[in-house]
Amino acid sequence: MKKDYQKAKSIKEKTYYNDVYIAEDYYPYIKLDRNLDTLDLPVQVHTKIDIYDILGLETTNDQFFMDIHYNVYSNVYPKLLNYKNDTIDFFDFAKYPRIKPIYVGSDRLKITDLKNEGLDDIDITNEIIYSGQIQTDFFYDWNLKDYPFDVQELKFEIQADIDTSFVRLSQSNFYKSTFQNVKGLKEGYRIEEIKFEEKFMERPQEETFYPSLAIRNVVNSVASYKIIISRSGGWLFVKLFLGSFLAFLISWIVFLIPNKEFDSRISLTVGGIFGAIGNRYFVDSTIPAVQVLTKADMINNMILALLILNVFIVIVQKNDKINLGILEKNKFAMIFTGIAFVLLNTLIVVW
Repeated sequence: MKKDYQKAKSIKEKTYYNDVYIAEDYYPYIKLDRNLDTLDLPVQVHTKIDIYDILGLETTNDQFFMDIHYNVYSNVYPKLLNYKNDTIDFFDFAKYPRIKPIYVGSDRLKITDLKNEGLDDIDITNEIIYSGQIQTDFFYDWNLKDYPFDVQELKFEIQADIDTSFVRLSQSNFYKSTFQNVKGLKEGYRIEEIKFEEKFMERPQEETFYPSLAIRNVVNSVASYKIIISRSGGWLFVKLFLGSFLAFLISWIVFLIPNKEFDSRISLTVGGIFGAIGNRYFVDSTIPAVQVLTKADMINNMILALLILNVFIVIVQKNDKINLGILEKNKFAMIFTGIAFVLLNTLIVVW
C-alpha cells in the first residue's frame, strides 16, 4: 500500500510512527518535571546473556536446542513525573517498548518474557534489571571449510521493538555474559567466548517513522551475540584419517621390498589406494554435503595423490625404458614421499 506523506509534510515539529501522531502521548513531547526526572534519547539499554544448555550440536544436524537466560539493564525508571506532577509510564521494557529475542517457532519452545526485577541488590550500577529466558531450537548453517579444526559461531539476537531514535542496545560493561555451567554440549566442543555486536533491522515498508520532514522506515536496534565454539580437532583428526594414514604407510613400506618382487609391490600400493578411498567415504559420512572444499577433503585428496605417486614410482622402477633418476633408488623414493606426506599434511592443517 502506497503511503500518503502529505500530513507529515504539512505539519512541522511533530513525529509520526506508522502514520499515528505520537507527539501528544510520548516523550519528548510530554514535558517532564526537570527537577526530578531527566531523560536523554535514545535511551541506552545494556544487555547480557547466560548460556545454560546446548543440545544436538552435531555436523549432521542443521538445528540445535539452546537454553539462554538474558538480562536487560536500564537506568531509566519506568515511572516518571510530568510537569503536572502526574506519574506516567515510560520505557518499561517488560511491557512497552518490548525487548525480546529473535527466534523461530519450535515444538520445544518455552519462553519467559522480560520481568522487572527491580534494582540490583548491591546497587552498584543503579540500573533496573529485567530478566527473561528462552528454550527453543535454533537453525544453523555449518561452516566446515576448516573441518575438523573448524570454529563455529552460534548466533543469538535480542531486538528492541521500537525505533533507534528511542532505544539503542549495547553490551553491559559491568555484567558479563557467562557460559561456565553449560550442559549438554558434546565432548570435543568448547565455548571460547561470547562476542557482541549491535546490528540494525529495518522494518517492512509499511512501518514508517517520520519526525518533522524526515521520512524513513522504522529501524530497530538488535543486540547480536555470537557464541564462539571450537572443536578439539586433534583426536578427531587421528580418528578420521587413521585409515588413510595406514593405507599410505602400507604403500610407503613397499620401497623396502626388492624391485624384483614387482607383483607384491604393486598389489600393496594398489590396495592402499582402495583403503584410502574407503576411508574417504567414512569421512564424508561424518559431515553433511557441502559445496566447499574442506580441509578433510584436501587431506584425503593429498593422500590419494601420494598413493598414486607411489604406484607410478613402482611401475617406472620396473620399466627399463623410463628413468626417474634418483627416484629409481628405493631409499630416496621412500624419503621423498615420506617428507612430502608430513610436509603437505602440516601445511593443510596450519593453512
